[in-house]
Parts: sequence; structure tokens; C-alpha cells
Amino acid sequence: MLGGARSPRTTISKRHSQFMKLFKLLSVLLILLMLTLFTQLASAQDSNSLVQQGREAFQSGEYIGAENFFRRAIQLTPDNVDALIGLGLVLWDQDTDAYYGLGDALYEQGKFADSISAYQEVFRRFPQAAFIEDRIRRSQLRLEQIHELSIR
Repeated sequence: MLGGARSPRTTISKRHSQFMKLFKLLSVLLILLMLTLFTQLASAQDSNSLVQQGREAFQSGEYIGAENFFRRAIQLTPDNVDALIGLGLVLWDQDTDAYYGLGDALYEQGKFADSISAYQEVFRRFPQAAFIEDRIRRSQLRLEQIHELSIR
């Protein structure tokens, strides 16, 4: 072979070597892609399991446990709509329970006007809760009694 001409075998060998390097690189990339997909799938399954546990805890009145399950699900899959909604419902319910408890505490302290405000917040959130109307009326009645006594 004159003038540095390559033999067909050398050219084929070099191309084969380049092809093998490219094949190995693509194989590694494919494996990494598959691992990523499997990890995401496992996270989604774990997240869905946590959401289910959160729902069960919520339904049984275990709000702190439910909140923890929903938060862990969101950590695994931040775009999990069910977990986001579940967390929102838990926080909403806890907040509403707090207003209800506040209304009762204020009533017991004789702060009837303030108890009415707390009960009205609960009623604003749950207008179908007739028992809250009873609590409001009870507080209003006590206010009227105090007002009548102060007039005499």
C-alpha cells in the first residue's frame, strides 16, 4: 500500500470500533433512562400509597397523621394532585376545628360576642352544619341576657 492508503480491513475495523463505542454509550444512556423511569414509577406508586393512607387517616379523624402522609406523598411527587388536595382538606378541617374549639372556649369564658365570631367562621365554611347555628343562637341569647341585666 503506497502513499498511506488504508486497507479495507483497517477502515472496517476502525468503523466497527467507532460503532461499538457509540453502541456502548447509547446502551449506558438507555440503562440510565430506564432506571430513572423505574424510580419515578416507584415514587408514584409509593406516593399513591401514601395518599391512600392519608385518606384513611383523614376519614378516621387522625388529622395529624393524614397531614404527614399527604406531605410525604408531595415530597415524592410534588405534582400529585390527590396529595395536594388531601393536604388542603386536612389543613382546612384542622383550621375549622380550631375555630369551633375557640368558640366553645370563648363561650365558657363568658366572651359571648367573640364566641359568635368564631362560630360564624365555622358556619361560613360549613353552612350545612345546623348545630353551629344552635351555638350562635345560644351565644346570642346569653348576650341578650347580659344586656337585659345591665339595663336593669
